[in-house]
Amino acid sequence: MSEPREPWTRADWGLFALLVLGALVSLAWTVHPWFEAGPETTDAALYILCARSLAAGDGYQMLGEAFLVRPPGWSALLAPLVARDAAGFHALNLLTSLFGVATVALLFVYVRASLGRWIAFALALAVWLDADFQTLCNRTLSDVPGFAALLGCLLLERLASRAHSWRRELALGVAIGLATYLRSIAILLVPAIVVARCFDARRRKEGLRHVLITCLPFALAALAVKLPWDVRNALLAPSTAIDQNLVHSYSTGMWHVDPGDPNSAFKSFAELLAPLGARLEAIGALVGSGMGLNRSFAWAVVGWLALGCVAWSAWTRRRAGDFFVLGSTALLAVYFGFGERLILPTYVLALPAVAELVAGLARSVHRGVARELVLVPAFVVLAIVGCEPRRGWNEIERMHIGAATLAANLAREVPVDAKLAAVRGWHMSVFMQRPVYSLHFAVRRAGLHGTDIGEALRDLLRRRDIDFVALLPTAPDDRNLLEFFNANYGRPREVGGALVFAVR
Repeated sequence: MSEPREPWTRADWGLFALLVLGALVSLAWTVHPWFEAGPETTDAALYILCARSLAAGDGYQMLGEAFLVRPPGWSALLAPLVARDAAGFHALNLLTSLFGVATVALLFVYVRASLGRWIAFALALAVWLDADFQTLCNRTLSDVPGFAALLGCLLLERLASRAHSWRRELALGVAIGLATYLRSIAILLVPAIVVARCFDARRRKEGLRHVLITCLPFALAALAVKLPWDVRNALLAPSTAIDQNLVHSYSTGMWHVDPGDPNSAFKSFAELLAPLGARLEAIGALVGSGMGLNRSFAWAVVGWLALGCVAWSAWTRRRAGDFFVLGSTALLAVYFGFGERLILPTYVLALPAVAELVAGLARSVHRGVARELVLVPAFVVLAIVGCEPRRGWNEIERMHIGAATLAANLAREVPVDAKLAAVRGWHMSVFMQRPVYSLHFAVRRAGLHGTDIGEALRDLLRRRDIDFVALLPTAPDDRNLLEFFNANYGRPREVGGALVFAVR
């Protein structure tokens, strides 16, 4: 059900401008110039490597092979920056943060229609100042740009629902299709909008014909825009196990025991549902604690109460955004790969639903109470609690300098035409600006299937024609392989803290 149309006043435009300009000015203090070379930024490295491939005219690939898992939209947006300045991490972080500004701007527009300008401003400000949101804005990941695109699609849906026309529906479908090139989960907007419109048609006593007329154009347009990516992947997908990425494809990761091998056994129903209990608690705790790392049961209860507010809002207001949150939450509950950053749309879109229920309860206690008096202070408190300026920057700078120094030392010692491998090569490849292969996935697959790790390593080194392997004695996974390499390839050279083995 579309929100009531309320013309924008001068006060609305003033608060919107204050929010956007304030966020833009603050970028001078919120964007750092480093690449966070840690375990949470694996995908960030892959996006950059694929962007370099696009900029070089080699297509959407990594290490000479077509990249299938992540859609290409974010790498395409990064490509002009990496082509102009391959080491400009400040520019990459700034681009992501600009999408963060777009996110809070669109969030203001999205919330204003139902809660008014002051609550929308306070809510958007709380999201912008949140330390976890700022962390994502400084990682070259597609989560923040994808969420901005998601909010844009929801606003287009609101516009289309107010006055259905085939032009508006096609524009909505094209926008959703393009959003899937940033984040694949955006395709869940299609069923979310269909369900919302079905509920609304039932309330208005409109028939199935009306639902089909309003839903088919945008749904078909969205699928048509997404189709080339699906066809491309079907044509280029390798038929055997991969060794340079964890996941062969989304379907392989979801349904197969080995996410990197499409020929591995299918998961049983029990295996599919095995993570459900822990996952539900984690989702609740992340939503309840505002994407924080606090996984206590108390925060999980708070989070699921918030998601209950979303369910109530979906039932009473029939908004596509609420149905999207419910659908994406159900998917995350059984999804094969889970990380805190995936909860961003769920957490942020739950805030308006909670605010609306709280405002309703406040009015039921005292009919004359203004919702702004209740909710604006609450979001101001949330902004103060969540604001941790430059959290973790010292550690990020340390990781960046360490990775850059190691890369420079290795670049001097390893010939340019030689093939280099490491346990985890993606971050090293980002800093060295040359291909670095990874041993991690071959080792992981050998452990998963109970086969000999040494044989798996020999096979990988032979198939990839690897010349040198760099191991870091300070990393536990690297230390576990030292005995094998010492026994089979002789004494290594020490290069800037790394041990380099000649394996050819």
